[in-house]
Amino acid sequence: MLTETSIRCFLSLANTLNFTSTAKELYMSQQAVSQHISRLEEDLGFPLFIRTRRSVALTNGGKTMQEFWSKEMREYSLLKQLCQSRYASHCGSLRVGYQNWMNFGTAINTALNRLEKAYPESVVETLRGSPSVLLQRLEERDLNVVLIYARFVQDISKFKMMELKSVPIMLMISATHPKVKKDATYEDFITEPFISDVFPGEPSAEALLRAKKEAAMYGLKPSKIIMCEGREAAYTEAELGRGYVLSTGFSRMYQSEELEKYPIGQDEHIVCLWNEGEDNPLAEEYAEMLKQAYWDSANTPKHHLT
Repeated sequence: MLTETSIRCFLSLANTLNFTSTAKELYMSQQAVSQHISRLEEDLGFPLFIRTRRSVALTNGGKTMQEFWSKEMREYSLLKQLCQSRYASHCGSLRVGYQNWMNFGTAINTALNRLEKAYPESVVETLRGSPSVLLQRLEERDLNVVLIYARFVQDISKFKMMELKSVPIMLMISATHPKVKKDATYEDFITEPFISDVFPGEPSAEALLRAKKEAAMYGLKPSKIIMCEGREAAYTEAELGRGYVLSTGFSRMYQSEELEKYPIGQDEHIVCLWNEGEDNPLAEEYAEMLKQAYWDSANTPKHHLT
């Protein structure tokens, strides 16, 4: 079987015409050099050298292979160096996408700090975007890792996925709504208008269909569905009393005093995605660090002042 080592043995011997010199040059024994040459000749089906007690000489076939492999090995070495350089550059950076309007908590910074400590020369680039934009850029390998709600991942077969945290889904509605009372539950509002947002570049018909499926999934029966251009507009509509939005405690709007929040009894799952066959080892390592950071955060005792 042709190997890089056997070819290098041949090229060295073709140059030195001396087994001892070749063995020293390649830090091998003379026996090992002889075995590589013999196997190479056996694989090729013709002799490469004429051996006598006093000399070693190339055959005509050996001269032809010397010319061919000399050129091939030079090109191979250059290509190998180029690929190694590109790989080193690629693995020295990590491009991470985070879903818009989500507050991922302190675990994000904890994981990033651990990554930068483990790889001081690494560069981390971050991007905020809608689920559709993040997933598209991940598929195109413009991003290495994406943090997103699991329900937006339509085809998981394309990716590797690691669940990071489960959080309760909340129905959020204006605090001034007449049905907002101390003993109210989300069921008091399920027939109110449901406000959802259209993702950038998403056809309106697809966005509406997605919102209808989401409402049905959670047992909601909205009198109508209001579609807004962007998540910010959807939250604003909810604050103005036009209807309700669905979100979680990880939403950046969770702290808004303009909205009342009611758990609907189901959880949302925050996941980390990266491509099958991702050649950047930092992607999966960062996912593991995120999972550990979320676990640490959930299991760290909370100290309360008394």
